[in-house]
Amino acid sequence: MINLKQKGKVIEHIQQFQKLSLRVKNILEDNLLDLLIRTLKESIQHVVDLFEPKFLENAFSLARKFENKIRLLENWSLITIEKIMLPLLN
Repeated sequence: MINLKQKGKVIEHIQQFQKLSLRVKNILEDNLLDLLIRTLKESIQHVVDLFEPKFLENAFSLARKFENKIRLLENWSLITIEKIMLPLLN
């Protein structure tokens, strides 16, 4: 589990993390929580850590919400750039 790193979407990472965590016996939730945060993409990791979740479910929720915000901002940025650039190209 230590070598696990988020490569795709948060939801996929959470599913993989949960699957692997079921195989590990006698690990405290605090340790799993720390491990989860360390395996997230760096930008998401910092935000989740900032909110200091006390439970895995809270960390999962924060990671999903932040990833959704990032995607919304990326889409908004693309739309804004198109609105600015298209008139200039015509």
